[in-house]
Amino acid sequence: MKKILITFGLILAVAGFFAFNAGFFEKQAYANSAADLIKQGADSTGQKDTRPVSDIIKTIINTMLFIIGVMAVIMIIWGGIRYVLSAGNSAALTSAKNTIVYSIIGLIIAILAYAIVNFVINTVAGGNR
Repeated sequence: MKKILITFGLILAVAGFFAFNAGFFEKQAYANSAADLIKQGADSTGQKDTRPVSDIIKTIINTMLFIIGVMAVIMIIWGGIRYVLSAGNSAALTSAKNTIVYSIIGLIIAILAYAIVNFVINTVAGGNR
């Protein structure tokens, strides 16, 4: 069980790292050249990026929560497979049940986190969008 939790935590850490870096540092790395080109292109079409920071943060957090939800569903399926293949071995059966229970708890936490994050961001941003 410790290996599963460690693996799950490492996957979350790596996914969170890439999701955070993809949207945050990219703008700073190309601020002098690419941003100017994008601004010139947007200005020539008459369209401008008017997304507030709260929408960008919401997108990043929703992506991370989506990844967590997908991983929880995968772990539920994995626990079900282990449950079916336990062949009456009580230790394997208990381990499979724990995997399913902890995955369901993780899925519930991900859903609650999604609701809480959206509520907080909408409250801070000054209304529903």
